[in-house]
Amino acid sequence: MLTALFFLALSFDVRHSVDDPHVLSALQDLAHRGAYQTDQTEVAAFLVRDANGVITSVMWPHSANRRSEHFEGMIPAGTVAIAHTHPLQADQHPSGGDIALAKKIGLPIYVVTRRNLYVVDSSGVVIELLTRTNWTHSPVLTASR
Repeated sequence: MLTALFFLALSFDVRHSVDDPHVLSALQDLAHRGAYQTDQTEVAAFLVRDANGVITSVMWPHSANRRSEHFEGMIPAGTVAIAHTHPLQADQHPSGGDIALAKKIGLPIYVVTRRNLYVVDSSGVVIELLTRTNWTHSPVLTASR
C-alpha cells in the first residue's frame, strides 16, 4: 500500500499544484472550513486523484481536538497528499510534526492558513506556495515560486 502511495505522490508536482484549479479549489474549501477557526481546532483532508486525473478532497471526520487532527482507517485509493489547516492564532508555518509525518508516510502535507499556503514534500522540504493575504478568497493568485 505504501509503495502505491509513493508512486502516486511522485507523479504529483507539489511545486506547481496550485496551478491546477481543482487542487486550488480543494485547498480553498479546506481553508474556509478551518483556517478562520478561533477555537484552535484544525480541519484536514486527503487530496485524491480520481480515475480521470482530477484532484478532489476527502474530508477527515472532525475530532475537535485542540491544535491537531488525526485520522484512523484506510487511506483512500488515489491519495496524493494530505492537507490541514492551522487556526488563526497558530503558527503559519509547517510544524516539526508536519515535516516528520510527511517523511514517515511519504506523502506531501499542505499547511493551509488564511494568509499562506505551504507544502512539505515527502522528503521533508518545506515549500512556500502562496503568500498572498486572504488568498482563500481570490481566484487569481500570486505564487511565490
